[in-house]
Amino acid sequence: MPNQKIPLLISGGIGTGKSTLGRNLAKHYHLKFISASDTHRRILAQVEKMDTGKKDDRTFWESKAGEKGMQARQRNLQIDRNVDKTLLAALRKNPNIVTDARLMPWLYRGKAIRIYIQISEMESARRVRERDRMPLKKVLPKIRKRFKTDQKLFQKLYHINYGKDFSPFDLVINTEGYESKDTFRVVKAFIDVKMRALEKTHH
Repeated sequence: MPNQKIPLLISGGIGTGKSTLGRNLAKHYHLKFISASDTHRRILAQVEKMDTGKKDDRTFWESKAGEKGMQARQRNLQIDRNVDKTLLAALRKNPNIVTDARLMPWLYRGKAIRIYIQISEMESARRVRERDRMPLKKVLPKIRKRFKTDQKLFQKLYHINYGKDFSPFDLVINTEGYESKDTFRVVKAFIDVKMRALEKTHH
């Protein structure tokens, strides 16, 4: 990465490995990583006074507490607005950030590299099952419901066609069957080429 760093904004569906990729990229490029889930759960805890688990708890959203959190988000749109305002403020203050916040590629207006990760619904369920150690028959309806709920919520909040509109993205990649190291290697190669191209435009 050049001296003048720009944010890496990672979006994608449930179980695509956004957080793992984000952390790996942040470590490699010496950038700060901001977890959207941590931010969301912190604001949920403040507004709803509910227990949202420990920091970096990646199993929260598929839990019973996570379902209550999703219901609270639908009932009170200000929760998501506060999350997005918090993330946007962080990006404007210091753009040397990697975040897995799904809506930032649309909402952040500054220069950035925007990446969307795709996998099939079944692959998503398989990965969540392995991560959360839940039966597949329980995982699949949970993630299907959560994804559809998010789509409706994001449309209602910002008129964003999440999962359908890929126009903001520099890279849309299907990582079906990839291991996390494979995803990192492919995305890193793209970022390096993209950054070299950006550097040329500044000279």
